[in-house]
Amino acid sequence: MKYSNIFDSVDFLFSEALRRLGFNCHQAFAYAYDEMELIRRGKNGFESLATFTALFVFAKKNGVDFPLDDDFANDVLAELRKVYEASSCDLNEFDLSLEEKGRLISDMKIVSETFLA
Repeated sequence: MKYSNIFDSVDFLFSEALRRLGFNCHQAFAYAYDEMELIRRGKNGFESLATFTALFVFAKKNGVDFPLDDDFANDVLAELRKVYEASSCDLNEFDLSLEEKGRLISDMKIVSETFLA
């Protein structure tokens, strides 16, 4: 699966939650997070990395904050950190086009600076 496919899936889920289901941005994040669980927790390191990256790109775009006193927020951020530590060191291990790799690196930078700094 390509990063753009995963990104589009997360985009669809966020949009569906916000517009059709009437969720607020925090609920939309949780909805997309839950709906992407099989890919997010799968054995494919790239798909997990791409899913977390897309989820947090949309979290930033939609103003989702992760308060330190919230258990869900702490768990999600710990998962993000773990996935990034395990997979982000060498993207060359994944079979990505230059365009996909560039987009993923750019989005990972946004996510890291926003949520892991």
